[in-house]
Amino acid sequence: MLGRVIGALPAFALAAALAAALAACASAPPSSDYRFELLDQQVRRSPNAEVRVRLVHLPDNRPVSGAVIYEHRFDMPMSGYKVATSRMVRGPNPPPIATVEEGNGVYRVHADVPMAGEWMMTLVARVPGEVQPVRGRVPMRVR
Repeated sequence: MLGRVIGALPAFALAAALAAALAACASAPPSSDYRFELLDQQVRRSPNAEVRVRLVHLPDNRPVSGAVIYEHRFDMPMSGYKVATSRMVRGPNPPPIATVEEGNGVYRVHADVPMAGEWMMTLVARVPGEVQPVRGRVPMRVR
């Protein structure tokens, strides 16, 4: 019966169904086999602050080199106020280099963190061998 239904579908309908199936696969949740770890206990507030993180592959607890952090966001939730946010590229003068790999799974992230307090850093990276992006959230203190 399925063969008759597929045979009766126009080619474009079959292509649309195939595209929808592929999109469902592409939107699968990212791997939870990775974690970003903050290396700096405190970060100085600055329009070009540097934050060092290590990307770790959890199953073998090894640092991951060769990843590309292509998106980061810094949020500061304040009770009763709007959330202060700093994105990877912001304004007319973004940081000259958004992220730099130092080696051994350590990455230096640049961002605009204008005030002291508790911030949440969200990172998205392409990791060699992974189909889906790796996402992580790291709390940090800015002084």
